[in-house]
Parts: sequence; C-alpha cells; structure tokens
Amino acid sequence: MLALLLLRGPQTASELMVRSERLQAFADVEELRHQLDRMAQRQPALIVELPRGQRQREERFAHLLCGPVDVDAIIAREPTAAGDSAAPPLAARVSALEAGVADLREQIERLLGATAKGDEAI
Repeated sequence: MLALLLLRGPQTASELMVRSERLQAFADVEELRHQLDRMAQRQPALIVELPRGQRQREERFAHLLCGPVDVDAIIAREPTAAGDSAAPPLAARVSALEAGVADLREQIERLLGATAKGDEAI
C-alpha cells in the first residue's frame, strides 16, 4: 500500500484495493482499512487519512514517508467545477493567450509583408 501511495499519491481505500491486487490480495475493503488503520496508529505513523474533499464520496489516504502532508495544497490541486472560483482566472488566462496569439499573427503578417516588398526591390 505504501508503494502505491508513493507512486500514485493520495487514494481512497477502494482505489487501493483495486490497485494492490498484484501486490497483496485483501479479502475485502474492511480488511484493507484495518491495515490502513494499523499503519496510521503506528509510532511514527506511516500514513494519514485526509479529510473528504468536495464531490468526494470517500476519504483518501496519503503516506507520511516524506514528512507531514500539506492538506491545503492537496485540496488546492483538486479539479474544480466550472462554476467554482477557479473559473475566472482560467478565463483571464485564455483571454491573455488569445491576445498574445493575435499579436504574434500581426507581427508575422508584417514580417511577411516586409519580406515580400524586399523581394520586389531585387
């Protein structure tokens, strides 16, 4: 389970159950949760249970092998819905990119026009 958490990041118990079949066969999710609880209660703890995020049905688990987990950073990386507060910055970025592309197209047209005029002089 630690290997999966290291490779794939925070995951739910169900995800760990499916992905760990080749490493360790668990009878059911409850057996896996028991092992997760043992690793969390150990001193020092090997894993931590993360709080349930928006639009998530289950809690996720993360390893503690690299130090404490920054829960706020993990939540900030979660995908957001179109109506969330992350949408306006995305719209602003897209508008800035569109303006940049339009500016580049204008510069290319000017360069091509200048090159064509230079060819006519020869």
